Amino acid sequence: MVNFTVPPLHLQFYDYDDENGRYPRMSRKEQLHRWDTLHGMVWVPCDSARNVPPSAVECDSASGKRKKLYLGRAEHAGSITPGFIDPVKKICTIPWGGKAHEKKVYDFLCTPGKFVPCDDTNTLLRATPAGVSEQGEPLYLGRVEVNGRLICGKVQRSHAVCYVPHNSKEKAWQSFEIFLKS
Repeated sequence: MVNFTVPPLHLQFYDYDDENGRYPRMSRKEQLHRWDTLHGMVWVPCDSARNVPPSAVECDSASGKRKKLYLGRAEHAGSITPGFIDPVKKICTIPWGGKAHEKKVYDFLCTPGKFVPCDDTNTLLRATPAGVSEQGEPLYLGRVEVNGRLICGKVQRSHAVCYVPHNSKEKAWQSFEIFLKS
């Protein structure tokens, strides 16, 4: 048997919260900014006039009299939730807590990509986070067809559905498309 002693390690940790005995939590905005940076996602905050940036991504292939809608996200109740932006009303509509919420402060997605059917777990695993729930879980951009119109909302992996804002309510769909960055 070999007998040896290990010298004590003296490690210094920075940003340690001595009062609570833990590292400080990252805010939802910081967490999302980190994910955006890691995945190369570009989000442009709406300006005071709420103009649509030239590189904003459409969520519906508008035809005829239909107005264009854009992919966006907004803060609500401790989350940053994906939804769609109506440039005519100058609002971002997001699904949350059983209701559709209209927000006047929002971000436009300006990273190209495409929607693909999400029919297996592997497709969802390739998606890029577009938001964060109030519990810190990633939220993704999803899209469903409702009455011939494509509506964008959020996908929460643990729920395995796409929530979209429709008729002032949040509705869940089990069959949906997911946004994949190009």
